[in-house]
Amino acid sequence: MSNFQKKLRRRQNKFKQKSTRGNSRVKRAELTVRLSKNRREERLMKRRNMGRVLTNSNTNIRLQNQGVPSIKKLPQIIKGINSRDLNLVRSSVQLIRKLISVVEDPPTEKFESLWIISNLCSGTHEECKYIVDLDAIPLFFNHLSSKDANIVEQAVWALGNVVGDCKEFRDLVLNQPNCFKTIIGLFSIKHINMDIIQNIIWILSTMCSYKPRLEYSKTLELIPIFSRLINHRNNGIVVDCLYGLQYISDGDSKNIKEILQQGCVPTLIQLLSNRSPKIQLPAIKTIGNLLSGPNIYTDHLLEEGLLTNLKDLINSPRTDIVKCVCWALSNITAGNQSQITQVIQSGYLPHVARLMSSQNKKIIRKEACWIMSNIVYGGTALQISKVVKEGSIELFLQYLKISQSSRNVIICLEALNKILTISQIEAENLNCENYCVKIVEENDGVQIISKFINHKNVKISNFSSSILENYLNDDQKEEKENLEQYFVSKEFEKEHLPDFAEFDDQVPIYEF
Repeated sequence: MSNFQKKLRRRQNKFKQKSTRGNSRVKRAELTVRLSKNRREERLMKRRNMGRVLTNSNTNIRLQNQGVPSIKKLPQIIKGINSRDLNLVRSSVQLIRKLISVVEDPPTEKFESLWIISNLCSGTHEECKYIVDLDAIPLFFNHLSSKDANIVEQAVWALGNVVGDCKEFRDLVLNQPNCFKTIIGLFSIKHINMDIIQNIIWILSTMCSYKPRLEYSKTLELIPIFSRLINHRNNGIVVDCLYGLQYISDGDSKNIKEILQQGCVPTLIQLLSNRSPKIQLPAIKTIGNLLSGPNIYTDHLLEEGLLTNLKDLINSPRTDIVKCVCWALSNITAGNQSQITQVIQSGYLPHVARLMSSQNKKIIRKEACWIMSNIVYGGTALQISKVVKEGSIELFLQYLKISQSSRNVIICLEALNKILTISQIEAENLNCENYCVKIVEENDGVQIISKFINHKNVKISNFSSSILENYLNDDQKEEKENLEQYFVSKEFEKEHLPDFAEFDDQVPIYEF
């Protein structure tokens, strides 16, 4: 199971309606009592005379006169569902389906039946598939138009459990006639229950989570909703809206542009200062996606004060949040030199250098390494010198010792090569020693880089060879040192200075 699937499953577990002994049972009992009181007289007037009697057998449950069981028989149906007899289970589920299919039934029966179906859909994939195969999705949609808010809520729960199970079921829901129009239309219900609103947002957000993402025409309907409701007072709704924006903004410039045009960037940046990590995380992930767009989009976020609000999160105790902050910063430093300057002037380099040190987790070090390498790769000579002063050469060499990823090795070698090239040009202009070469040598850089000369990745091999030959060639250095010593040695005098005795009999060329 991928990391994305694990994260999605954790979100599903928080949402999916399950039969528990805690709040779920209390709520169910309260709702049942309230419904019973509200419709007591109606049920007495509509006492059924169809002679429907539930009969048990070892293999199935059948109804006399093909009728539908009353609410009094639900405990027996539930007992049948929990049976080990598959035929009995199937018959019990079919009876529940009949209960929610009969329009004339009092709302209590529908409510109880939908509750059971919703719980079944919250189970394993096979259990949810069993309900879907009974063509239950159209029935859920039919009950979204009910005048009873409790029935609508249970239908929404059931739909959410189906959508959250897998992409295949999500697509079946999307294929229903006027799917988005029906679901979004629930917001127009008078005195709508807060739970219904949150469940609707969860459904819409989860629809966006699967890959490939929703097509652009569908996201256009959802972006305004998510952008507006991130201002909601309910944190659960805000979180689901943020996840919806995160999924929509993932890799699509058209969607990013549409989100920015909604004017929600100031709110997104403000949410970074929220005390709840559950809000901070999807907010920074969404912003990271927005920063992956063209530089003009990045400029817009920087103008709104992103770097000020982001600085507080870089010291967060949560690894996942710090990782996302580094990723956002790497997207900024991958831009133009003006954007790199803003990151440096905002005081991020000491924090990035700290995160690259060996004291931090590997995933944090990797993301911080990307920030440093982006500055080196796209920065000016002055910007690179600032990175060097923060110890980037030592940090790149340390990271090369532990990194097993070819991609990470390449970015480190590429950054070192660029630093040594720029410092060599500076040394030649000032007629002085290349001080960056000295730093590399003092930190065992020759030995570390030499290990990659015969690497199977050609790019790694070429980079390491180029660095060693151009800047760290020990043979050339030794030859130069020997040559300097040779010129001042006695052997040089013996081989090259003339024997002045042979000129004693000759007239000097110059007279003084």
